[in-house]
Amino acid sequence: MNVKTYFRTKKHMTNCCKNCATCQLGIMNNSKHVSCTVLELDYPEVAEEIVKKYIDKTFPNGYVVCIQSGKIEDISKCNKFESCTECLNN
Repeated sequence: MNVKTYFRTKKHMTNCCKNCATCQLGIMNNSKHVSCTVLELDYPEVAEEIVKKYIDKTFPNGYVVCIQSGKIEDISKCNKFESCTECLNN
């Protein structure tokens, strides 16, 4: 997983880190019982695995990072349209 995908997914899954109690990366939910910052620095493979599991659960058909908006989208959404412009106009 590249860094951009990791951080875009983290933003999507954490809603910009507004509630650590419900975040999978949060201190009570990450199996290492450390803050998400420490998790990313000291246990990057654990943080990446948590994000991968989130992606697999949220986007079971696969995902793509939209080149226009930068958001992570379900691949089936992209398959409905012939171009990015057509997708963004809906």
